[in-house]
Formats: sequence, C-alpha cells, structure tokens
Amino acid sequence: MSWLTKQLAQEIVTRTMQVIGYNVNVMDERGRIIGSGDPSRMNQKHEGALIAIERKGRFEIDEESARNLHGVMPGTNLVIQFRGEVVGVIGITGDPAEVTKYGELVKMTAEMYLEQADLLEKARWDKRMKEDFLLSVIHAEQGDQAMLRLQAERIGLKPDKPRVACILELTDEQDADSVPTLRRVVELLEGRPTIELIAIRNTRQIVLFKPHLHPRKPNMDICEGIRHIRQLLEERQIAPLRIAEAKLIQGLTVL
Repeated sequence: MSWLTKQLAQEIVTRTMQVIGYNVNVMDERGRIIGSGDPSRMNQKHEGALIAIERKGRFEIDEESARNLHGVMPGTNLVIQFRGEVVGVIGITGDPAEVTKYGELVKMTAEMYLEQADLLEKARWDKRMKEDFLLSVIHAEQGDQAMLRLQAERIGLKPDKPRVACILELTDEQDADSVPTLRRVVELLEGRPTIELIAIRNTRQIVLFKPHLHPRKPNMDICEGIRHIRQLLEERQIAPLRIAEAKLIQGLTVL
C-alpha cells in the first residue's frame, strides 16, 4: 500500500511552499516526483531522491552534483518515514547552504500530514463498520445473534447493554432532496453522547441506537429521546422529520 498519494503529496507541497518560499518536490518510494511546485517536473525520476532512499537519510545536491545526476536541481532531499518505513522523499530546490535549514521542518510537516491522513482513514473505516453493524442488527434473524455479538465486540460495543432504536423518516415534501437532507441529519446527530450508532437506512430513513437511560420507564426514555432529537432538528431547520418507530433493544434483539 502506498501511503503517499499524489493528492497528499501536492497538498504537502502547497502548504510548505507558502511557508518557506522555495520550490518543494515530493517523491514516492521509487524516486518518482508525485508532487511539485513546478508542474513540468511531475512524474520525472529524481536520482537525488533515490540516493536519499538508499541512505535512509539526507542527500544534498550542489551545482556540480546536479550536472551529473538525472532529473535533479540543486537543493536538499530528505526521506519521509511513516510507521518505521521510508515511504518517500521531500526535496527543496535552491542553494543547499540556504535551503538545508528548512529540511527538517518540511520533513516533519510531511510526516505529520501522513499521520493525519492515516487517522482520518481509520475514522472513516470505523464509521463504516459501525454503520454496517447497525444495519445488520435491524435486518438480523434469530440465527444471526452469535455473528452480531462478534461484530459488536470488534467495534467496542457492549452487546448486552439495553438501548432504544429509532427510525427517522422524511415527510413527503422532502423527497426532492432526500439524500442531502438525510446526510445533514446524520452529521448533526452522530458523535453526540445521546446517540450511540446512526446510519442511513435507505433514501427516506435513518436508523439510530441511543442508550436506554431509564430501564424502569422505557416509554419515558423513548419520549425524551424523540423530544431531544426533534428539538435539534428544529433548531437547524431540518424539520419536519417524523419518528417512524421507537423501540426497545434488549441485547441485539429488537423487541
């Protein structure tokens, strides 16, 4: 898997050039330029990057070295590391005596971007797994309980915890922009402590699980949940949205 994508490389180039004022190139693990402030250098092989990769460190290029190497200009090149591996090289074009002082800063910035991109990808994957699990529970049959318990444990969910399941449904007048509306509702509700899991069920409905706060008064719990959700939607002017169903979940079974 290539951690350093062209899109991420170009973002690193744009951000770092704004700070240091020199041209920046980003090369992949094979020494190919995948991001640059000079579009004419894109996709070229950079021999200086290959040497930096071989050394697993820094390689500086002066005027004389630049004449003897292919696809390079004077400057400094440092390897980019992620999870203990060399995943690419970042180069700054210019007099090595001037640009070398920026090398570690630009390298650190590139590695920070990789860390952030990895965290975002993990968050997206975690969100997708939770959505898939929630939809699996809604459509599960009696024989699926063992599989669902395994899934729950993988996403850090206590399978025996009592919950309330709600289905939010669009009214007829909202059909024209149904999907954008549903996405707005999900963005508004997900991550709140009162919402444990949430997913778009189809083009008209959202399903969610919330903690069961009043075990001895389930109807009170359901009503409080509905009232709170409606209040949030009205504040953001995403009403009307009706509660199609609100049921108690015991373990992983909808009652």
